[in-house]
Order: sequence, then structure tokens, then C-alpha cells
Amino acid sequence: MAGESPAVNGAKVLRLQQALAALVDELRTVEADSDEERRLIRLVPLLLAEVGSALPDPLLDELEVLVGRRPAELSPSAARVVLAQLSGWLTALAAEGEISLAAGPQAVPPRS
Repeated sequence: MAGESPAVNGAKVLRLQQALAALVDELRTVEADSDEERRLIRLVPLLLAEVGSALPDPLLDELEVLVGRRPAELSPSAARVVLAQLSGWLTALAAEGEISLAAGPQAVPPRS
């Protein structure tokens, strides 16, 4: 229907959630302003592009407001905030029944 967001790709969101969780966990273990932190932060624009392709339109609009048009120019602290926000969104999508984490990546309930 016109005006509706396309269905969320459950398997893709689960893969992205896992990748995001791994990146956030790894960022927690590195020192601020280190080479390792800079290497990990360079992955954020790639992750944002993939996450953006899986989110419903309202979240895409919020993502653009949060990140702006140049995600590669995010500071490390801003990138950490963005990652935390994305983690919340992906978790919320799962919790709202868009995806069933317990049932695995193939379980996407039909829309009513």
C-alpha cells in the first residue's frame, strides 16, 4: 500500500544486530583516541549504510537527523552515540514483534 514502510527483513536485521553488538563490545575494550578505536570507527559508515537499508522509513528519517549526511565525518564520541541508538532501535524492532529473536532469523511473523 502507498505510504506504508516495506516489511522489515528479519534475517538481515538480526545479522546487523549481531554485527553492531560485536562492534559496540569491541569499542568498549579499546582506549579512546587509540589507533584501534579509529580503525573500528571507520567501520561505522559501512554499518550505517547496511542498517539504513533494513530500517523502516520513520527510523531512516531519524537516522539521517542523528547522523547527518556525512557519516564518515562522525567523531569517535558521536559514532559511539549513534551505535548506542542503533542498538536500541534494532532491539526495539525485535521486541515489538517485528522479529522473533528466540525463534531464529527465519521467523518473521506475517503482518496483519
